[in-house]
Amino acid sequence: MSSTISSALFAYGHYFSIIGVVGILFTERWTLENGPELTDDEENRLAIADALYGVIGLLIVYTGYYRFSDPALGKGTSFYIHEPIFWLKIAMVGVLGSASLFNTTKIIQRSIARNTGDKVAEPMSQELNDRMKSICNAQLTGIIFIPLAASLMARGVGYNEDIPWQAEMGASLVLFLGLGFKYVKEALTFEERLQQKQQQLQE
Repeated sequence: MSSTISSALFAYGHYFSIIGVVGILFTERWTLENGPELTDDEENRLAIADALYGVIGLLIVYTGYYRFSDPALGKGTSFYIHEPIFWLKIAMVGVLGSASLFNTTKIIQRSIARNTGDKVAEPMSQELNDRMKSICNAQLTGIIFIPLAASLMARGVGYNEDIPWQAEMGASLVLFLGLGFKYVKEALTFEERLQQKQQQLQE
């Protein structure tokens, strides 16, 4: 297979994955709109959509990595590491990915509750429903800017070999890990904090 065809296929896979993520986020947001008390079919739809989100996310990482590292498929590592907008794009992807961990954690928790023991999950609270919808809204808004960053990056806007790329990579990694921890912790303690808030209001 020629490098031109390989490059086209990897680019197609990358763009297709982004479109898939948008479609999945719309599906999750539309399903949550029927809440807070979702039917079993709606809960299953959320679980399937979230699983697909993970699979397509891996496809984005796979195609993106090879376009980043292989000059035959993209501009190559030597270009991207000196492109600040590339690291900005990575940071935006990291923010979207870490934000999704809240919804993923809650969906997994609810799926486990429905499929173990008495197979009955607690009804979703209005507060949880609103929080999950707000995260979907933020993701759908944020993803708009990723193609813009990609377009600017591909054209070399801001290219600068004097900026230490290690610092840019480190900042992106710290942002992803920090926000990822925040959103997972928020998801795991959501009901506890909600109960505490309700008790304080009653006092």
